[in-house]
Order: sequence, then structure tokens, then C-alpha cells
Amino acid sequence: MRTVRRRTGVVTGFVRLAGLVMLVGSVPLAGDTTPPLATAPPVTKNGLLLFGPLPVELEYRARKLFFSTVTRARLELAPSASVSAMMRTPPMGAPVALPADTVMILTVETELPFGRRESMCLLLDPRTGAALQGEKVALGRRTNRNISRYLKEGIYSWRWSPADKMEEKLSPEAWTKRREEFLPYPAELPAGAVVTDAYAVVPLSAAAHFERPGGGMQLFVLSYHNFLALEFTPQGFEQRKLAVEEQSASGTHDRSGPQLVRLVDVSTRAVQGTGRESPHDLGILGFEGGMSLMIDASTGLPVGLAGRVPYLGTLTARLTRVRYATDPSAR
Repeated sequence: MRTVRRRTGVVTGFVRLAGLVMLVGSVPLAGDTTPPLATAPPVTKNGLLLFGPLPVELEYRARKLFFSTVTRARLELAPSASVSAMMRTPPMGAPVALPADTVMILTVETELPFGRRESMCLLLDPRTGAALQGEKVALGRRTNRNISRYLKEGIYSWRWSPADKMEEKLSPEAWTKRREEFLPYPAELPAGAVVTDAYAVVPLSAAAHFERPGGGMQLFVLSYHNFLALEFTPQGFEQRKLAVEEQSASGTHDRSGPQLVRLVDVSTRAVQGTGRESPHDLGILGFEGGMSLMIDASTGLPVGLAGRVPYLGTLTARLTRVRYATDPSAR
């Protein structure tokens, strides 16, 4: 695998990309007003339905022993023209073009043990789920900021980190330890493959049509320097106990008790030609080697994510709150 690096300042180590990195704080989010998701007409492609009755805010919580996390995600549609000036131009390659009309913005805030926090935001093609550009800021451990621009040939990333303890107290924009890197797609990546971030799995699985005969989905993400193929395979139904606060224009109510959920297995395999052995780290709550999703049979919403975490074993993150763009009864 050919890798091109550009450095400024004093740089040590290498770039760790756990999943595909995302754009934080550059795109203004809507307030509490109903976002354009509520009125946009349905648009489908490659089995995805990303316009229409989707959740706009999700909150997941996980707890095991001393380990607890809170993950909050937000979905928004924005005109492509409003984000075009924010797109970076790398010194090489052909950047993936913005859709002509609309971009989906996925922002994720995660609180992790020992004071660690991650802030992420990803620009997606709302018809396919493909990533366009993103940024990830990690604080508290392996403090760094990454911006990635997705190209037709691969991914070009810019990385900042504090040069010393004093810089750790400054904002990410003031960090001076910098590095640039180009990671080309392996030749074995299929033509037309959808390359995205692991955190986009939740909204994309909500948009997939697993109820169709033979329904499934395949996505590609970057883990460390490996490209991973994620295979989504429905596994049948089970009764699971849910406790979710649902919010919409009509008000707030609690939905609890046994509910029918569809189990979906998400397996991982390294795409041949990436040239480096490393753990299949999905970049979601430390999950390695795949995970399973619990999809609410009545809403199509992922209400649980489970996977294996080093030293802890199986960890499950459960949906605790959701805000819809439209009333559930209108769906």
C-alpha cells in the first residue's frame, strides 16, 4: 500500500484512525425547531431511505463494572451550498463531490471513563451514506484532532495534537504538532463501495430495509490503517425489554416493556491489500471484531448495540432517548 506523508513541526508516532474521522463544530446545527427532515420528500438509492421520518436525536448509554458511556447523536439535513466553503482541498487526488442538493450532517458526542471525551461530526451523502469529509477531536487520552477528506482514490487526513503539556490546555486550533497523510484505497475495494464511518452505522441501519427477503447491507470503514468490510446480516426476531423516552412535536412519552426486535449481525473482515495487520477496531465504544444490532421491529430504529470490548467482554449500549422529526403516529 502506498502512503504519502506531509509533516509540519515535530512529529512522532503515526496517525491512528479508529473509524473514519469527522468534522466538528464547523457546521451550525439547528436549534430546537423542526429540521428539514420533517418535510423532505423520500429519496431512495442502494436500499437506503435517508429522507423522511427519521430520528434527529439519539442517546445511548452503556454500563459494566467501572465502565460507563453516554453517546448522543444528532442528524440534520443541510443545503450543499451551505457547507461547500468548508470542504478542504487536499494537495493530491480528486475529492468526492458534494451532492447537488443536500448533505446529511451526523454529529456525535461521547463521554467515556476517566474524563475522556470524543466529539465527532460527519458529512454524508444522504442517498448512499458515503462519507464526504469529517473531523474527530479526542480529549483526555491520545488527545488529537483529525480532519479527513474523502477522495476517489482514498482518504487524505490532517492531524493536530499538543506539542507539550502546556498546549494540552489550549483549544485544538492552537495545537502545533501536525501531520498529513494519504491512505489510498486498496485495489480489492469493490467498485461503487460505500466508504463511511463506523458511527454512521446507527443511522444507516435505521434507513436500511432489513425486512426485505435477503435484506442486508455492506459498508466499508477505516480502522487504524486497515479498510474493513462490514456485513449486515439479519438474524431473526426476539423479545427484548426496552425503556425509551420518545419525543416529538406532539409531546414526550415513555415506551417501556417487552418489545419485538430484529437482531442484525455486523461482521468485519479486512479488505485484502491494506498491507498492515491490526485489530478490527470499529471505533464504536471500543468494539472489536464486529457487533450486533437490535432493531425495533415497529420503528426500524436501532435500540441496542452490543460488542466485545478488551478486558470487559460483551458491552451493550441501549437507546434511552430519541427525538423524531415527525410524530410516530404520522409515520
